[in-house]
Amino acid sequence: MDRLTEFTSSIGKLLEQSLGIDTGQILLQWIATLILFVVVTKFLWTPLTNLLEQRQATIDNDLQEAQALNLEAKKLKEAMDNQLLAAKEEAKSMIEAARKRAQNEREQLVAQVDEELASMRERASADLAQDIEKAKADLQSEVVNIAFLVAEKILQQQINQEGYQQDLDALLSETHGK
Repeated sequence: MDRLTEFTSSIGKLLEQSLGIDTGQILLQWIATLILFVVVTKFLWTPLTNLLEQRQATIDNDLQEAQALNLEAKKLKEAMDNQLLAAKEEAKSMIEAARKRAQNEREQLVAQVDEELASMRERASADLAQDIEKAKADLQSEVVNIAFLVAEKILQQQINQEGYQQDLDALLSETHGK
């Protein structure tokens, strides 16, 4: 150690003589710089480093939360998409069911109308047949009456010509009486 002290003092003397540098001043500057370095490290660097580490931890935490929220949002979006798809399918099936119900109701109404029309045709045909029969009966009755009137007139003319008026009146009253 003595040699080291001797070496440093000889370097100090050499520097002082050749360059005009005061080694005591340099040593004092080194000590002041070391003290400044210790103070800056203790009071500024460590709190600044801790602050940056806390900030980095906060940023990392926020990023993790953002990723978790993003993942949750994707899951919610997927669930919503599935619900929307299910709702669309349900709406489609409801529309299809309503369309089928409407088609069935339409077919039932058409069948009912067809039945009613057939029934009305049958009734109309029956009524027409009755009217035809009644018209035939009325026509036959009229033909008979006309035939009687014609026969009566013919007989009356013959009787008038022959003078049998009284016998004709009796015959006509008998015929009309029946």
